[in-house]
Amino acid sequence: DWYKNGSWKYPISLTNIGMSKWLALGFDDDDARAANIIAQEITGTTKDLRVGDSRVNIYNDATEGVLPYHKVLLPHWRELCSAICLSNRISYFSIAKVQLNASVM
Repeated sequence: DWYKNGSWKYPISLTNIGMSKWLALGFDDDDARAANIIAQEITGTTKDLRVGDSRVNIYNDATEGVLPYHKVLLPHWRELCSAICLSNRISYFSIAKVQLNASVM
């Protein structure tokens, strides 16, 4: 399968959003750091699923509260959803302290 044999690549435009972008979007320092970490976690989990891993564990531990939804993360969520759908099985699934809206679900 193309998605498991290494020919699939994470879209380059999504690979690094960066702290400055989150700050420019109006996130405070804590939420910007959390959003940056969550984007990296989504990217890493998506890549892992595409090569056969079966675990999804996205957790915002950078802030005490829930990280608010922002449309900038939507392409990341879509890539993750695609990887989940293409996976043969998911052995563990957890997304915590991250707000999702209807377009993600």
